This record gives sequence, structure tokens and C-alpha cells, in this order.
Amino acid sequence: SQYATVYGDFTIVDGTHNTTAYNLKLMPFTNVDCLGKCVISGVLLDESENTATVSEALRLFRLAVPGATLMTDGGSAYPGAASTAGMLHILCSYHFQQELFSSCGGLGSMSELFKKDAMALIYSSFSTEEHFSEYYKSCIDRYASYASASSCLHNILKSKTKVCRLFTGRVFTCSQVASQRGESVNSIIKEKGVKKKELRSFNLYQLWQHLSNQFNRMEARSLDIICDLIRSKKKWSTFVDNMWQEQYRKAVDLPLAELAVDCDFDWRVLSSDQTVSHLVVLEDDRLGGIPSCNCACFISSLVPCAGICVVFSRIDASLFHEANLHRRWRLEYHPLYTKALEKLNLIHPKGTEEPSPETMVPGYSQSHLDITAYQSVLYPAKADVRYSKINNLWKSIEPYAISNEHTYRLLTVNLLEFRNSLHGDGRAAFLQPEHVPAVASLSVPVLPPSKRGRGSDDINRSSLSRRKNGKCSACVKA
Repeated sequence: SQYATVYGDFTIVDGTHNTTAYNLKLMPFTNVDCLGKCVISGVLLDESENTATVSEALRLFRLAVPGATLMTDGGSAYPGAASTAGMLHILCSYHFQQELFSSCGGLGSMSELFKKDAMALIYSSFSTEEHFSEYYKSCIDRYASYASASSCLHNILKSKTKVCRLFTGRVFTCSQVASQRGESVNSIIKEKGVKKKELRSFNLYQLWQHLSNQFNRMEARSLDIICDLIRSKKKWSTFVDNMWQEQYRKAVDLPLAELAVDCDFDWRVLSSDQTVSHLVVLEDDRLGGIPSCNCACFISSLVPCAGICVVFSRIDASLFHEANLHRRWRLEYHPLYTKALEKLNLIHPKGTEEPSPETMVPGYSQSHLDITAYQSVLYPAKADVRYSKINNLWKSIEPYAISNEHTYRLLTVNLLEFRNSLHGDGRAAFLQPEHVPAVASLSVPVLPPSKRGRGSDDINRSSLSRRKNGKCSACVKA
């Protein structure tokens, strides 16, 4: 339910057979999190796909969100289930692509051209519906004498609002055009075919255990990624950043931008030939105050598009800021974010209590930092620089600890507690690293001879090993 609450705006359902000893079809309900990873919000087992059970599953999994998107294959159960929930139903383009390839029989030398034309109908971003209709008519005329090709084209036209990019680009799909994520979850469940034979003998309890283990593995991988992002001071994932950076690079193709007056949008951004147009709103209240655009790239992804990037290059505002990103893509809203902070010991784990004022040592610092303080500390790349900084910090504390009994006791208690925490013996409330590998003790960095004064360290020690035992020249003279 936690994943459904944050990521229920886009759901993929793709059933698979042969997962139990019974004749039941397994239907995972998959969402896409802010890391770009698949997350399972629920699983349905039934003899077949039917509208009633799919509708009930959407309701129980809290995925029946009016206005959200449901992507499925061409099963007859899904349109009714989506309609009951008030969801927008679209079809997986991959299944149409398979039909397209099977329709090439008998085309001969025309097969490659047919693939190109049919794929263009599905995936190309036509500027208008009229342009789409004209292209479709030219395809029908070209392949009128081929029955299988004509049938495939008619099926594409019949389902155009649910499969063609011109129409599906108007709904949120996490920039997905096919249910390959649903297929990938099915592959994970079957462990890429390795577990396929064994699954056929599973009873329901064994299947539940297997699914639970797979879910825990998926969460463990996501938790590690979130921890790495927190350490790197990131506010969004690499998946989102790649989409954002791609749109930023495309901004060069939109050189024209003008401020709108008396319109329901703020800026109009155009290409050189004015065939591509973006209508940008800087603060869209419908989306929580983030900038928005009417283009398919933004609507289907909710990531700032090239048009928004152009506008921000002309105003005094930072483009790559979390305030410009929809909350579903922000790292802090991931259900595992709090758990990641606990793993990094940046917040108290749930169920643990902080020491009460009565049990605390007077003036005792809990050394429990929030994430802002943690991320504000710079980590030098060189060990000698890290040593110097820590050493200088210690020198600034040392005079106070030596001159005052209370300060001495307080510092000693904190240092001992921190030392113990490095070995896992400290209190849970004390800040400790997530994992401390076994490393050799850090020695004081030695400056090269050119940077230190003459002294005992300037002795050529390489010759000592060759020196014979006996009296030195000074003793002989004496």
C-alpha cells in the first residue's frame, strides 16, 4: 500500500502461467518507483483474467485511482476494470509489434517497408491527428493488395487511442510505451526461466514464500541505491536525471521563446521552423506548483521537457532543482527513504527511545546529526588532507578538555562511545557509520625531505644496514 500511495499513478498488469501446481494465472500489479525500478504492489491469482477479480484487486491494492493509467495487454478483462476504477486504459505496444512482424508473410521485398510504416504509426509523434490520418491512408493504399498487412493496419487504427504515441503521449506512463516492465517482473519471478519447472510444483504457501523472497531482494537492491544517493547528496535518481539531461540537450533545437500575454500559459517555445510548439506554465497548481508543458514528453513523464529547459535559460531561476520536479520522482518520498536514513544512522530507528533528561549525562551531546548536517560535511579525496582536518579540529578542542574537569569527562565519554560504536558495541542512538571495513591504522603523513628541516630524520638509513658492527669514527678518535 505504501508503493501504491506514491506510485499508483501508473500501473502495469501482465499475467503469466505455470507458477503453481494448480491451473491458476499469476497477475502481478507492477508500479514504477522514483528509481525507475519495478515494484510489486500486489499479486492476483485466478483461473483466468476477468473484469470482476481485476477490479477487486485494483481496489484492495489501492491502485483504483481515478485518472491514473493502467497498461495491459489486449485481454478483454482490462477495459472494463479500468472503466470501473475511472482509470485511463492503454495497451502495450509490444503486442502490436508482434502482430506486425507476423503480418509480413507474403510481402516479399515490401516487408521491410511495411515494418517501417507500421512502426511509424505506433511510435512516431505526429504533430496533429490530421497528419496521422494522412499517413495511415497512404499506408492502406500501399498495402491494399495484402490481406494480412491491411488487417494489421486496421487493428492499429481501431486501437489508436490506446497504443499510438500521438494519443498515449497525452497520459502519464513513466515514458513507457510497452509493458516490458511487467514482463521483466514475470521473468524475475521465474528467475529468468531457471525456476520455471520448479514453480509448476509449488503449492500456494510455497509460491507466497517465493514471491516474498523476490520482493525482499528487490527492496534490498533499492535500499542500497537510495543509501548511495543520500551519500552523494542527490535529490533524485540517476533514472530521472538521465531523462532530464536528455531533454536539456534537446533544448538547443528550440531557439525561439516568447512571453505570453493574457493566456492560460506563461511562455511559448518554438522550433526554428515553428513546427514544434511548447506551451509552458511556470507554476502549475494542478501539479503542486511545478513547471508544466503541454507536450507529450512532459505529460508522459512529468520530468521537465526541452521547452521548460529553454524557459529556465531565459529567467533568473535554477533549472535542476527538486522544486521543479514532480513529487513522485523525488527521492524523499520513496517508502524506503526513512529506512535508508536509519541504515545510515541519520535518524533514530523506529521503536527506539532517546535517553530521557533524567538518564542523560548533563551537557552530554547525543551526536545524532540530521541529514542536512551529515551532507554538509565535505569528504577530502586524500587521506593526508582528512588527517590534517581532523587533527586541526582536535587541536581546537584540546585546550578546553585539559583545563576543565567537566569538559574532560564529557569529551572522554563521547570519544569512548564513538570508538565502541565503530565495533558495534555503542548505543544505537549514537551516530555510527553504516559499515566500517577493517583498515590499517592511519599514520601521521610524513612530509618529503625537501619540505622538512634538517634533523635526525635526514640520516641516510639505507647505509645503516651495510655498516659493520664496531666503534664509530668518533669513538676511534677518542
